Amino acid sequence: MKDKRVIAVVSAIAVFFLVLFVYSSYTKKNTIPLKLTAQETLQLIGEEEYALSPKAVEELLGGEGAKAVDLRMPNVFALAKLEEGAVNLPFSELLGEESNKLFDEGNPVVLYDQDGTKAREAWLLLTQMGKKNVKMLEGGFDAWQEYKGVGKIESEKSFTNIDAEGLKNFLKENKDVVVLDVRTPEEVADGAIEGNINVDFRSPDFLNKVSQLDKEKTYVVYCRSGNRSVSACHLMALKGLKNLYNLEGGYKSWK
Repeated sequence: MKDKRVIAVVSAIAVFFLVLFVYSSYTKKNTIPLKLTAQETLQLIGEEEYALSPKAVEELLGGEGAKAVDLRMPNVFALAKLEEGAVNLPFSELLGEESNKLFDEGNPVVLYDQDGTKAREAWLLLTQMGKKNVKMLEGGFDAWQEYKGVGKIESEKSFTNIDAEGLKNFLKENKDVVVLDVRTPEEVADGAIEGNINVDFRSPDFLNKVSQLDKEKTYVVYCRSGNRSVSACHLMALKGLKNLYNLEGGYKSWK
Protein backbone atom coordinates (compact mmCIF):
# COMPACT_ATOMS: atom_id res chain seq x y z
CA MET A 1 0.00 0.00 0.00
CA LYS A 2 2.86 2.33 0.93
CA ASP A 3 4.67 1.53 -2.32
CA LYS A 4 1.57 2.41 -4.32
CA ARG A 5 1.32 5.70 -2.47
CA VAL A 6 4.95 6.54 -3.25
CA ILE A 7 4.47 5.66 -6.92
CA ALA A 8 1.34 7.82 -7.08
CA VAL A 9 3.16 10.79 -5.55
CA VAL A 10 6.16 10.43 -7.88
CA SER A 11 3.84 10.14 -10.90
CA ALA A 12 1.89 13.19 -9.82
CA ILE A 13 5.08 15.22 -9.40
CA ALA A 14 6.22 14.24 -12.89
CA VAL A 15 2.85 15.21 -14.35
CA PHE A 16 2.96 18.46 -12.37
CA PHE A 17 6.07 19.63 -14.19
CA LEU A 18 4.57 18.45 -17.49
CA VAL A 19 1.51 20.62 -16.84
CA LEU A 20 3.71 23.62 -16.13
CA PHE A 21 5.45 23.07 -19.47
CA VAL A 22 2.21 22.54 -21.42
CA TYR A 23 0.65 25.71 -20.12
CA SER A 24 3.80 27.85 -20.32
CA SER A 25 3.00 28.83 -23.91
CA TYR A 26 -0.53 29.70 -22.87
CA THR A 27 0.55 31.96 -20.04
CA LYS A 28 2.76 34.02 -22.33
CA LYS A 29 -0.36 35.50 -23.93
CA ASN A 30 -2.94 34.89 -21.19
CA THR A 31 -3.04 35.23 -17.43
CA ILE A 32 -3.95 32.17 -15.38
CA PRO A 33 -4.85 33.23 -11.82
CA LEU A 34 -2.53 30.88 -9.92
CA LYS A 35 -3.07 31.12 -6.16
CA LEU A 36 -0.67 28.42 -4.99
CA THR A 37 3.05 28.31 -5.59
CA ALA A 38 4.65 25.25 -7.16
CA GLN A 39 6.01 24.27 -3.74
CA GLU A 40 2.58 24.55 -2.08
CA THR A 41 1.00 22.44 -4.82
CA LEU A 42 3.66 19.75 -4.51
CA GLN A 43 3.04 19.67 -0.77
CA LEU A 44 -0.66 19.00 -1.38
CA ILE A 45 0.25 16.13 -3.70
CA GLY A 46 1.96 14.38 -0.81
CA GLU A 47 -0.74 15.16 1.74
CA GLU A 48 -4.13 15.10 0.04
CA GLU A 49 -6.09 12.03 -1.06
CA TYR A 50 -7.12 13.45 -4.39
CA ALA A 51 -6.96 10.32 -6.59
CA LEU A 52 -9.95 8.18 -5.62
CA SER A 53 -10.75 4.56 -6.39
CA PRO A 54 -13.99 3.78 -8.30
CA LYS A 55 -15.61 2.64 -5.04
CA ALA A 56 -14.65 5.88 -3.26
CA VAL A 57 -15.97 7.91 -6.22
CA GLU A 58 -19.25 6.00 -6.13
CA GLU A 59 -19.65 6.80 -2.43
CA LEU A 60 -18.76 10.46 -2.96
CA LEU A 61 -21.20 10.90 -5.85
CA GLY A 62 -23.89 9.31 -3.71
CA GLY A 63 -23.68 12.31 -1.39
CA GLU A 64 -25.48 15.60 -1.82
CA GLY A 65 -24.07 18.14 -4.26
CA ALA A 66 -21.18 16.04 -5.61
CA LYS A 67 -20.68 16.22 -9.35
CA ALA A 68 -18.76 14.21 -11.97
CA VAL A 69 -16.93 16.15 -14.69
CA ASP A 70 -16.03 14.27 -17.87
CA LEU A 71 -12.94 15.69 -19.62
CA ARG A 72 -13.33 13.63 -22.80
CA MET A 73 -14.54 14.91 -26.16
CA PRO A 74 -18.34 15.31 -26.56
CA ASN A 75 -18.67 12.48 -29.09
CA VAL A 76 -17.01 10.04 -26.67
CA PHE A 77 -18.98 11.39 -23.70
CA ALA A 78 -22.21 10.79 -25.62
CA LEU A 79 -21.49 7.06 -25.85
CA ALA A 80 -21.19 6.40 -22.12
CA LYS A 81 -20.66 8.42 -18.96
CA LEU A 82 -19.98 7.93 -15.25
CA GLU A 83 -23.50 8.87 -14.21
CA GLU A 84 -26.55 10.48 -15.76
CA GLY A 85 -25.82 13.84 -14.18
CA ALA A 86 -22.19 13.99 -15.32
CA VAL A 87 -21.07 17.27 -16.90
CA ASN A 88 -19.01 17.24 -20.09
CA LEU A 89 -16.13 19.73 -19.98
CA PRO A 90 -13.44 18.79 -22.55
CA PHE A 91 -9.90 19.22 -21.28
CA SER A 92 -9.24 21.89 -23.90
CA GLU A 93 -12.00 24.06 -22.36
CA LEU A 94 -10.71 23.77 -18.80
CA LEU A 95 -9.84 27.46 -18.62
CA GLY A 96 -13.17 28.71 -19.97
CA GLU A 97 -16.01 30.54 -18.22
CA GLU A 98 -18.01 27.33 -17.72
CA SER A 99 -15.09 25.89 -15.78
CA ASN A 100 -14.98 28.86 -13.40
CA LYS A 101 -18.67 28.52 -12.59
CA LEU A 102 -18.41 24.78 -12.09
CA PHE A 103 -15.44 24.75 -9.75
CA ASP A 104 -16.40 27.83 -7.75
CA GLU A 105 -19.63 26.32 -6.41
CA GLY A 106 -17.79 24.67 -3.52
CA ASN A 107 -19.39 21.23 -3.95
CA PRO A 108 -17.20 18.13 -4.42
CA VAL A 109 -16.14 17.61 -8.05
CA VAL A 110 -14.71 14.38 -9.47
CA LEU A 111 -12.68 14.72 -12.66
CA TYR A 112 -12.32 11.79 -15.05
CA ASP A 113 -11.16 10.99 -18.56
CA GLN A 114 -10.63 7.67 -20.32
CA ASP A 115 -7.57 6.43 -18.43
CA GLY A 116 -6.83 9.05 -15.75
CA THR A 117 -3.97 10.88 -17.49
CA LYS A 118 -5.74 14.12 -18.39
CA ALA A 119 -7.71 14.12 -15.14
CA ARG A 120 -4.46 14.21 -13.17
CA GLU A 121 -3.16 17.11 -15.24
CA ALA A 122 -6.48 18.95 -14.78
CA TRP A 123 -6.45 18.39 -11.02
CA LEU A 124 -2.95 19.81 -10.72
CA LEU A 125 -3.80 22.92 -12.71
CA LEU A 126 -7.09 23.55 -10.88
CA THR A 127 -5.41 23.01 -7.52
CA GLN A 128 -2.74 25.58 -8.29
CA MET A 129 -5.53 27.96 -9.33
CA GLY A 130 -6.90 27.58 -5.81
CA LYS A 131 -9.97 25.45 -6.61
CA LYS A 132 -11.16 23.49 -3.60
CA ASN A 133 -12.76 20.07 -3.11
CA VAL A 134 -11.59 18.71 -6.49
CA LYS A 135 -10.85 14.99 -6.83
CA MET A 136 -10.07 12.64 -9.72
CA LEU A 137 -11.00 9.08 -10.62
CA GLU A 138 -7.86 6.94 -10.56
CA GLY A 139 -7.65 4.93 -13.79
CA GLY A 140 -10.40 6.95 -15.46
CA PHE A 141 -13.53 5.63 -17.13
CA ASP A 142 -11.77 2.36 -18.00
CA ALA A 143 -11.31 1.65 -14.28
CA TRP A 144 -14.92 2.62 -13.59
CA GLN A 145 -16.28 0.18 -16.17
CA GLU A 146 -14.08 -2.58 -14.83
CA TYR A 147 -15.34 -1.84 -11.30
CA LYS A 148 -18.91 -2.03 -12.55
CA GLY A 149 -18.23 -5.35 -14.22
CA VAL A 150 -18.55 -3.96 -17.72
CA GLY A 151 -14.87 -4.13 -18.68
CA LYS A 152 -13.28 -1.73 -21.10
CA ILE A 153 -15.14 -0.50 -24.15
CA GLU A 154 -15.75 -3.49 -26.36
CA SER A 155 -14.39 -1.69 -29.41
CA GLU A 156 -10.86 -1.82 -27.92
CA LYS A 157 -10.68 -5.42 -29.12
CA SER A 158 -11.32 -4.23 -32.65
CA PHE A 159 -8.13 -2.26 -33.21
CA THR A 160 -4.45 -3.05 -33.02
CA ASN A 161 -1.70 -0.76 -31.77
CA ILE A 162 1.30 -0.42 -34.06
CA ASP A 163 4.53 1.54 -33.57
CA ALA A 164 6.13 3.82 -36.14
CA GLU A 165 8.70 1.30 -37.36
CA GLY A 166 6.10 -1.41 -37.68
CA LEU A 167 3.80 0.93 -39.58
CA LYS A 168 6.47 1.80 -42.13
CA ASN A 169 6.89 -1.88 -42.95
CA PHE A 170 3.13 -2.44 -42.85
CA LEU A 171 2.50 0.30 -45.41
CA LYS A 172 5.20 -1.08 -47.72
CA GLU A 173 3.58 -4.52 -47.68
CA ASN A 174 -0.05 -3.33 -47.85
CA LYS A 175 -0.68 -0.77 -50.56
CA ASP A 176 -4.46 -0.57 -50.06
CA VAL A 177 -4.33 0.64 -46.46
CA VAL A 178 -6.08 3.95 -45.78
CA VAL A 179 -4.11 6.32 -43.53
CA LEU A 180 -6.54 8.42 -41.52
CA ASP A 181 -5.23 11.60 -39.88
CA VAL A 182 -7.65 12.73 -37.14
CA ARG A 183 -5.80 15.94 -36.25
CA THR A 184 -6.99 19.44 -37.05
CA PRO A 185 -6.29 20.88 -40.54
CA GLU A 186 -3.83 23.31 -38.92
CA GLU A 187 -1.85 20.42 -37.44
CA VAL A 188 -1.86 18.58 -40.76
CA ALA A 189 -0.47 21.67 -42.51
CA ASP A 190 2.64 21.45 -40.31
CA GLY A 191 3.41 17.92 -41.50
CA ALA A 192 1.66 14.61 -42.08
CA ILE A 193 2.10 11.03 -43.24
CA GLU A 194 2.06 10.95 -47.03
CA GLY A 195 -1.23 9.96 -48.66
CA ASN A 196 -3.38 10.51 -45.59
CA ILE A 197 -7.08 11.38 -45.46
CA ASN A 198 -7.87 14.06 -42.89
CA VAL A 199 -11.00 13.72 -40.74
CA ASP A 200 -10.75 16.05 -37.75
CA PHE A 201 -11.71 14.16 -34.57
CA ARG A 202 -12.76 17.43 -32.93
CA SER A 203 -15.17 18.41 -35.70
CA PRO A 204 -18.92 18.04 -34.96
CA ASP A 205 -19.45 15.81 -38.01
CA PHE A 206 -16.64 13.32 -37.21
CA LEU A 207 -19.04 10.45 -36.51
CA ASN A 208 -21.02 11.15 -39.66
CA LYS A 209 -17.87 11.15 -41.80
CA VAL A 210 -16.40 7.92 -40.41
CA SER A 211 -19.80 6.23 -40.79
CA GLN A 212 -19.48 6.73 -44.55
CA LEU A 213 -16.07 5.05 -44.80
CA ASP A 214 -15.74 1.69 -46.58
CA LYS A 215 -16.07 -0.94 -43.86
CA GLU A 216 -14.11 -3.49 -45.90
CA LYS A 217 -10.92 -1.45 -45.99
CA THR A 218 -8.06 -1.39 -43.49
CA TYR A 219 -7.38 1.89 -41.69
CA VAL A 220 -4.35 3.23 -39.86
CA VAL A 221 -5.45 6.02 -37.55
CA TYR A 222 -3.12 8.61 -36.06
CA CYS A 223 -3.12 11.99 -34.32
CA ARG A 224 -0.40 14.11 -32.69
CA SER A 225 0.52 11.85 -29.77
CA GLY A 226 -1.83 8.86 -29.83
CA ASN A 227 -4.66 9.99 -27.53
CA ARG A 228 -7.27 11.21 -30.01
CA SER A 229 -6.54 8.32 -32.35
CA VAL A 230 -7.42 5.77 -29.65
CA SER A 231 -10.76 7.51 -29.07
CA ALA A 232 -11.29 7.69 -32.82
CA CYS A 233 -10.67 3.93 -33.13
CA HIS A 234 -13.23 3.29 -30.38
CA LEU A 235 -15.85 5.26 -32.28
CA MET A 236 -14.97 3.82 -35.67
CA ALA A 237 -15.25 0.29 -34.30
CA LEU A 238 -18.65 1.09 -32.87
CA LYS A 239 -19.66 2.25 -36.35
CA GLY A 240 -18.78 -1.13 -37.84
CA LEU A 241 -15.18 -0.62 -39.04
CA LYS A 242 -13.17 -3.65 -37.98
CA ASN A 243 -9.74 -3.47 -39.64
CA LEU A 244 -8.24 -0.70 -37.53
CA TYR A 245 -4.67 0.09 -36.50
CA ASN A 246 -3.70 2.85 -34.08
CA LEU A 247 -0.28 4.51 -34.42
CA GLU A 248 1.24 4.52 -30.93
CA GLY A 249 2.86 7.84 -30.11
CA GLY A 250 1.09 9.51 -33.04
CA TYR A 251 2.79 11.70 -35.60
CA LYS A 252 5.41 12.69 -33.01
CA SER A 253 6.75 9.12 -33.14
CA TRP A 254 6.65 9.06 -36.95
CA LYS A 255 8.80 12.14 -37.59
